[in-house]
Amino acid sequence: MNTRKSFWCILIVMLMASFSIASVAQTVNNSLNSALTIPHSAWELHQSDPDLARRGTAVAFDHSRQVVVMFGGEHNGPIYNETWEFDGTDWQQITTNHAPPARFWHGLAYDSERQVVVLFGGYDDQNPFNDTWEYDGQEWQQVTTAQAPSARYGFGMTYDSCRQKTILFSGSETAGTWEYDGQNWQEIDTAVSPDIRNLTAMVFDSIRCRAVLFGGGQWGLGLDDTWEYDGSNWVHIETANGPLARWAHALAYDPIRQKTVLFGGYGPEYPIGTPLDDTWEYDGTDWLETSPTGSPSAREQHVMVYDGNTEKILLFGGFGNGETWLYGRASDRYFVFLPTVFR
Repeated sequence: MNTRKSFWCILIVMLMASFSIASVAQTVNNSLNSALTIPHSAWELHQSDPDLARRGTAVAFDHSRQVVVMFGGEHNGPIYNETWEFDGTDWQQITTNHAPPARFWHGLAYDSERQVVVLFGGYDDQNPFNDTWEYDGQEWQQVTTAQAPSARYGFGMTYDSCRQKTILFSGSETAGTWEYDGQNWQEIDTAVSPDIRNLTAMVFDSIRCRAVLFGGGQWGLGLDDTWEYDGSNWVHIETANGPLARWAHALAYDPIRQKTVLFGGYGPEYPIGTPLDDTWEYDGTDWLETSPTGSPSAREQHVMVYDGNTEKILLFGGFGNGETWLYGRASDRYFVFLPTVFR
């Protein structure tokens, strides 16, 4: 009798152990599947249109209408005053009754408070501009202001969504930090300021409420410095790592990953150098060069902006180029298969 009881007890224990091992194995397997989903950065060529090729254009993302707005640019001689919009899938030319004169190396920024795209300055291959225009998605309207920055091109321009101001810095070897509130431009006197520079790039970090500026060209030199502006003063950010000195590069801020992304440009000398094809990310403390799968070819005078439709950074154009690229996070998922006895 004791032998039979012992047998059944041993059998029950073995069955329970088997179920426990299978349960644990399944949990481990699921955990491994999750743990081995490895995110990485990736560039993806969205489309290429040689007829749309241009350099020195400018873009801004219209949050209210969920489109990227592009104006102007130059390609092999012709200078454009065309308005284009990208809806996350394709580019479409927009016909308006009025438009700014043709130009390149100008600035665009989206004023989310007033829901208009702001344009300033630029160059028509003969003279620089200092005019201000606004686009509401249907029409362009020139804005007359009591004061304005001097005529210039190649400056940095972005919208400060924390203070509802468009910020402009330097350009074409012209100094100064300016702000536009929708009615007038005002020059800001700061205790500290970056050096004068041309063909620089600037974006707004909406999480930290800071404008981020990197690089540009200055009197025979390419610059590799990082600066931040908080609405009252500029701060030079010393980083352990950073991109090579360059100009005619592009920046865009990814609010989902909270990173400023840089691609390409021309460097390290100014105004001579070599087109670059590297990708960097800045988190507010340091720069990190990424190794994305796929990548645009080396280029300069392209533009970048965060596209809320695709939730990726859009890169367009460059010297002699009509490509549209998207940059963001992708994931490679690796599966671990356990032996049958554990399943």
